[in-house]
Amino acid sequence: MEHGALGSPLSKRLVALGIVGRDTLALAEKELGASDAGLIAWLAEREEVDAARLTGAIAREFGLPLLDLDRLAEMAAPPNGIDHDFLASHGLAALAADGDRLVLGLADPAQITVLDEVRRRTGLKPHAVVVEHRKLAARLRSADAGPPEGDLLADELPPMEFEAETPQEEDPAIVASVDEAPVVRFVNGILLNAIRQGASDIHFEPYEDEYRVRLRIDGLLRIAARPPAGLAAKVCARLKVLARLDIAERRAPQDGRIRLRLPNRRKVDLRMNTLPTLYGEKAVVRILDSGAALPSLDELGMTARQQGHFLAALDRPQGMILVTGPTGSGKTVTLYAALERLNVQERNISAVEDPCEIQLAGVNQVNVNRTAGLTFASALRAFLRQDPDVIMVGEIRDAETAAIAVRAAQTGHLVLSTLHTEDAPASLTRLRDLEVPPYAAASVHLIVAQRLARRLCPECRQHYSPGEAALRGQGVGDDILPAGTRFYRPARRGACRHCADGYRGRVGVFQVMPISTALRHLILDGAPIAAIEAQAQAENVSTLRESGLRKVHDGVTSLEEINRVTTSGTGAAHSADRP
Repeated sequence: MEHGALGSPLSKRLVALGIVGRDTLALAEKELGASDAGLIAWLAEREEVDAARLTGAIAREFGLPLLDLDRLAEMAAPPNGIDHDFLASHGLAALAADGDRLVLGLADPAQITVLDEVRRRTGLKPHAVVVEHRKLAARLRSADAGPPEGDLLADELPPMEFEAETPQEEDPAIVASVDEAPVVRFVNGILLNAIRQGASDIHFEPYEDEYRVRLRIDGLLRIAARPPAGLAAKVCARLKVLARLDIAERRAPQDGRIRLRLPNRRKVDLRMNTLPTLYGEKAVVRILDSGAALPSLDELGMTARQQGHFLAALDRPQGMILVTGPTGSGKTVTLYAALERLNVQERNISAVEDPCEIQLAGVNQVNVNRTAGLTFASALRAFLRQDPDVIMVGEIRDAETAAIAVRAAQTGHLVLSTLHTEDAPASLTRLRDLEVPPYAAASVHLIVAQRLARRLCPECRQHYSPGEAALRGQGVGDDILPAGTRFYRPARRGACRHCADGYRGRVGVFQVMPISTALRHLILDGAPIAAIEAQAQAENVSTLRESGLRKVHDGVTSLEEINRVTTSGTGAAHSADRP
């Protein structure tokens, strides 16, 4: 039975009961397009729709029992071994069991077609009950947050090898607590799950009444576990032992490193920092997975025109290429994709980072070690005495490093580095702040600004048609995204088995600004940034937002995601990169 179309029995019943107005249904049809998928979820999110009455009408229309999830505690828990991920991907939740009966909660009766597959997978007789969409979504989010602390402590995990785990301060009571098997299994489980899910950071956060663990995946933090608050000190102490930190020092921040080998023999480096907070030490672990696959230049997300400019700069024997953007915007990956292209036996390539995040055979990589006096500047000086062809500097942070890097670019070397600026033109202002004279800054041949946007899951993305007023409010008009552009947005959470929240992976959004003769003259003249921006616009250099909107046009990501990672504006797209 069709339940989403305007003329379907359910729609007529909802209108007849006064639960939904005809105007609301017409708006639903406009936003959801021809497909009726997601109608119930869409209605449940509308403030003007009474959620309880909507759920009751759905249950009556389809002849299914109605259940209030707030009364779930009165029912027996479902058995172990249920594939909750599979159920969640179809908008179902295992609620209870009674003998061979498995009670499944659903908000959209369209999912009832999956019950035969559930029966085959579980060997149980599934019985569907209708629940409120918002309450079901909250339950599925709670399940996505990860297994409870007890499960992580009890699960058998594959062995992981760590470097020496001898603490520097051997307080017997502390050492005994961190060596407890449940704590060890919990920490190992969190680390392993984070690596498997492609997380970049793990946050262990103690608060007055709770303790939570969050993972940063695709740039956003997500709850991974909520262990008991009393476990916080033991977990932090265990992490300190692995990082060879002083476990008795809880009043000052500490930095450490953990090296582990996974069961598949892949090595992963972790960087750890602790910070004293009101309710204990917060620990953040950054995952540096040197064994992860490095994307090629073709896979970064540049347009053909942008990539052409980038390759032309890489083919030059000398000069500087700058990649700019905030922390976590993918600058290092872009630089290493460039180094991989340049990495041939005829070239001597040296790189210095703090720390080295990606290992690339054939490149002489150096970690900054300030304790030993090894800084970016001192490493650069050493590189220049080692007959280099290509030099990569992880980041230009100070005037000394900037001066040496620019001098290297002027004296026959290709130098690649990063800056923290908002966009490409602002990088020239940053060089001035670092006391680089205009004649030296003119040695820069290309500046790339970038962000990372989440990719829409191609399996479940939903087409919709935003109104003209809504688009204008976000600085989008026909001059930027032409009429007829198909807009997509993520499906509701838990609606797809291929992704968690409607997005899967990330793609780069780039502003690629080659330094033309006209721009070089402006640099030499010390022109203000506004003049540089105007010249870049005249040369059809797309801004970050314009490049992001192109990806919206191509259906790669959503308008909401581009609004999140770029600055909303009303400027027209430039013709050369316009969709």
